Amino acid sequence: MPAACAAHPGPLLADTAAAPILAAGSLKPVFQALAATLAGAGQQVPDLRFGASGLLYQRLLAGEPASLYASASAIQPQALLAAGRAVWARPFAANTLCLLAAPGFEPGNESLLARLLDPATRLGTSTPGADPAGDYAMQLFDRIEACGDGPPGCAQRLRRKALPLTGGANSQPPAGMAAAGSVYAALLMAGHAEVMVVYRTNARVACMEQAALRVVELPASWQVRAEYWLALLKPPHAAAQGFANCLLSTAGRELLALHGFIETDSTIP
Repeated sequence: MPAACAAHPGPLLADTAAAPILAAGSLKPVFQALAATLAGAGQQVPDLRFGASGLLYQRLLAGEPASLYASASAIQPQALLAAGRAVWARPFAANTLCLLAAPGFEPGNESLLARLLDPATRLGTSTPGADPAGDYAMQLFDRIEACGDGPPGCAQRLRRKALPLTGGANSQPPAGMAAAGSVYAALLMAGHAEVMVVYRTNARVACMEQAALRVVELPASWQVRAEYWLALLKPPHAAAQGFANCLLSTAGRELLALHGFIETDSTIP
């Protein structure tokens, strides 16, 4: 892979150590795999720090140093570019939503929507505003009503009952959860929710960890697409540029696909 990533050196800076890479938590498996490959080839890789994209953005605005920022939304990278804090910002991957269900979650004779609207069903999401996954969940609820699959007011009912279990400033993993484990698997297996709105890539990881969990597909008319954007921050550093080049290369796209991401539909402004 490193040889395929060597093209397009771009603007480089100094020999000093690069500031960390800040990236959406859903990118952790693929970014760690890419970093290991580059480090194994003798290339410098900045430290990787993961979290909810919105919270990471707030940390950047508060002055936390970073050389590269990868978000599950276009909004923050484009804002950094507009503010003159990034050399460039561009899309690099996409994700879709699904439901991740705990053992025993079965709509039975009810429709999936009726089960989700049932006051007894504990429906989990990430935290809107702090984590794009939470914002996409709210968009999903709006889509359900807008496409006519749900009664008037169903979007607001889903918004009111949704439990923001992850991605917030005060979100806490379940007691006893392994540091490297899936928080979604841990929350569902611990009974904090019966079903959660999650990225397909996160559902994939959770099901690999807990075989009792299952993915519930969403109707195409409900689907919301998450576009992932990358921003090279100023001053541009060689190690960050190299990581970005590799991620944007053919080899990088193949690695993203291996981890369940799909091609982006976005175009660079």
